[in-house]
Amino acid sequence: MDIISTFLTIFVILLIGFIAKRSDFISESEGVTINNVVVNLAMPCLVFNSLYSENMSLLPVLGKFPIVGFITAFICFIISYYILTLMDLPDKQKWAIISVVIMGNTGFVGFPVISGVFGSSGLLRAIFFNITDVLMMVVVYLMFVIKFGGSYGKAIERIIRFPVLWALIIGVVFSFYNVSIGPVLSNVIKYLADMTIPLIILSLGLSMKFDNMRDKIGLTLTGTVLKLFLYPFIAFFIIKLLGLTGFNSTIALVESAMPSAMLAISYVMEFKLDTELTSSIIVLDTLISLVTLPILISLI
Repeated sequence: MDIISTFLTIFVILLIGFIAKRSDFISESEGVTINNVVVNLAMPCLVFNSLYSENMSLLPVLGKFPIVGFITAFICFIISYYILTLMDLPDKQKWAIISVVIMGNTGFVGFPVISGVFGSSGLLRAIFFNITDVLMMVVVYLMFVIKFGGSYGKAIERIIRFPVLWALIIGVVFSFYNVSIGPVLSNVIKYLADMTIPLIILSLGLSMKFDNMRDKIGLTLTGTVLKLFLYPFIAFFIIKLLGLTGFNSTIALVESAMPSAMLAISYVMEFKLDTELTSSIIVLDTLISLVTLPILISLI
């Protein structure tokens, strides 16, 4: 599928999800159920299926993808913290913005985009880049616990109970040791994997809300610029530093240009930070990424 067709397809399914939610064709509770199916069932099958049939001789190169993301996130954290501190923002807004800058939507947006434009080889690399956001999921939670109080055990529990991480580990091990799962189980996993991409996009559309975005447009734009422009700018140099070239470099850079992770909202709500601002940034940078991503892909 070419770039234009891929992004038009994503946009149309997003629009269907958004309209379905606004017209009460799909309720909020049903939207949550769809999201749970994606996170806990479909996406783990997609990850396992993508890894199970691959040659793990690529592992030394694939292992560089999460390193790119982690170093980039760390540098962006330092720069964002400095900028937001100079702006003299309240902690509830400053840390909300930081969370959406360093946590990317490399799965829910990244997988459909990479799979649609670059195929299964690109998706394999995107899966390894997504490890970054599994790490950031824990890092951000720990930062919030340190800053605002809470349970350290929850951070450990989140990563232990994260199905995508276990799918990745099992997929790599089974592929490396050529473990056979048989035709029936293989077909079941493939069927579930095949429904992941459309459900991901539909779930994104269902989650979009534009309420109160205008009230904090300045801070919303600040978070969006840091995520969509600063993050890939820093990643470009990290990619060069680690020696990724060609196709690997392209996938790493495109994944670094993904919008903010929706998971940030649940963290911000749990620690009683600025939920409206967080939601506004995620919605805005997700929509803008439908323009910036095809431009970036066309350029590289």
